[in-house]
Amino acid sequence: MLCIGLLVCPICTIAAIYLTHSHWDHIADARELKHETNAPLFIHPDDEYRLEEPMSHTIWQLPFTIESVTADYYLHHGDQIRCGEWNFSVCHTPGHTEGGVCFIDKLHSVAIVGDSLFAGSVGRTDLPGGNTDVLIESIANHLLTLPDNIVFFAGHGEISTIGDERMFNPFLLGINTL
Repeated sequence: MLCIGLLVCPICTIAAIYLTHSHWDHIADARELKHETNAPLFIHPDDEYRLEEPMSHTIWQLPFTIESVTADYYLHHGDQIRCGEWNFSVCHTPGHTEGGVCFIDKLHSVAIVGDSLFAGSVGRTDLPGGNTDVLIESIANHLLTLPDNIVFFAGHGEISTIGDERMFNPFLLGINTL
């Protein structure tokens, strides 16, 4: 989620909840967060089915229950999200999941990439809805075409830059971009 963690900030208000994808580890608290903040929830339509029946789409038995939640709006490639001085473009990057998206602000040289790309790795594609060829194509066409100085925040792990991943990520070496 793009705005996770703001509940602890007494001067912040969560205006919306934007999901990069709908794997259980990214949606587990979405229903409670939506209820507590009255913020609308956004997701790409191809990932909505996991929100509606989250426990049916985990491949591991979880020691807790994830409650279903309803999306209020859909994210589509090219949509714009304004958050203060930030202006993110939504980029549909399927492959880790069918409806994975990234949020890119070129002006501030920042991207939020969910589980599409990691420092030194890429998102898993062995889970239901994953596809290695589609993920690599998404990364090549939408992330590796960004300037080297774009700093990205992944759903897990370290912060990195597009330039570092282009040069050193073993999963991306030799990939041609558009």
